Order: sequence, then structure tokens, then C-alpha cells
Amino acid sequence: HEALLAADLAFHHALASACGNPVLAALADAMGGRTARHRLWRGVTDPEADRRTQRQHEAILDAVAEGDVERARVRMSAHLLEVEDFLRTRDATD
Repeated sequence: HEALLAADLAFHHALASACGNPVLAALADAMGGRTARHRLWRGVTDPEADRRTQRQHEAILDAVAEGDVERARVRMSAHLLEVEDFLRTRDATD
């Protein structure tokens, strides 16, 4: 799970950096570090989380590689909403 988390952070950093917006890249790094412990817990408690994350990243990357900005945006939004939902649920139980 720790290796996947490191790859996840690198993926989000690379995408944000590729946008050419240093504020977005800094935000991605800050949020990734802030949520790392919870996302690691998610990987331990939800056996499908790692596979879903991998599939979502592949779909985002495919859209980027195809130059389909709107599809990449929608895929990234769905991915982030899933993580947000988990974090919201997790915070409610703390």
C-alpha cells in the first residue's frame, strides 16, 4: 500500500505539473501529503481500493494521452470525489 501511495502522489504531481500551473502543482502536493495517512488506511481496509485507483489513473492518463481535455477533467473529478467521499466518511468516524 505504501508503494501505491507513493505512485499515487507522483501521478498527481506529474499531472498537475504538466498543466504548467505551479499553484496547482503545489496544491496537489500539499493535499496529497495531508491525506496520505487516510488513503493508506483506505488501502488497508478496502480490498478493492487499490484496483479502483489503478483503473481510475489509467482512464485519466488515457484521456490525457488522447488529448481529450474534457474527458480527463471528468475522470479526474470522479476520482477526486471518490477520495473525498472516503475522507468525509472517515472524518465522521474520528
